[in-house]
Amino acid sequence: MTNKKELETVPPLTRERYAETLANFHSRIDEHDILAREIMKNFISDNGLDKKPVRMMSIGPGIGNLEKSLVEKSGLQLEYIYAIEPDSSHIEMLKSALESLGVKYDIDASFFDKDFRFDEKFGSPKFDFIFLSHVLYGFDDPYGAIPRLIEFLKPGGKIFIILVQEKDSVVELFRYLVENSDPSIFSADLALQDNGFTAEKVARYLHSEYPKLAVSMLE
Repeated sequence: MTNKKELETVPPLTRERYAETLANFHSRIDEHDILAREIMKNFISDNGLDKKPVRMMSIGPGIGNLEKSLVEKSGLQLEYIYAIEPDSSHIEMLKSALESLGVKYDIDASFFDKDFRFDEKFGSPKFDFIFLSHVLYGFDDPYGAIPRLIEFLKPGGKIFIILVQEKDSVVELFRYLVENSDPSIFSADLALQDNGFTAEKVARYLHSEYPKLAVSMLE
């Protein structure tokens, strides 16, 4: 783990150093992507999501790369997806990704929070699978939003939440980049809302508040 003292020895991320930093970052992405696909493939198989048509809700899918990977690389039998993506710059690429999968979909440009409501034309939909990858940090009330997610699950449905872990150095990295970077390169909007908000703490919260809910942490 990179500690605070080590981070303080790194010079500020300037525009001149950005390309080098980005290249170093991407050199590790392939390794991470392979591991993530394997974890997701096992999760999908273990929960029978590769054996029946699945109705999925994805919150913050961006341009849809992970959703495509779930189908094409991890075996998810996707029938329909309701995607909540408030960033308008991602919508067209997200549409293209979902259309390439040949599945039915709806895209909602609103923000998800504890008071989220579906448009009345959708009624009260329920989902087999709800997926969130590194988006809970940005919620105004992350712990308040989790019960709302659970309400949208079918009986036996699954929620898969990807978060940092307590041991991850990403918390210090984000803080350092926000405090020391050119704002035009690294926006403060990318900072973790609560630097103590981790997978371990969410798991403890779920065990405490929902003792009948089966909660597993995958590493």
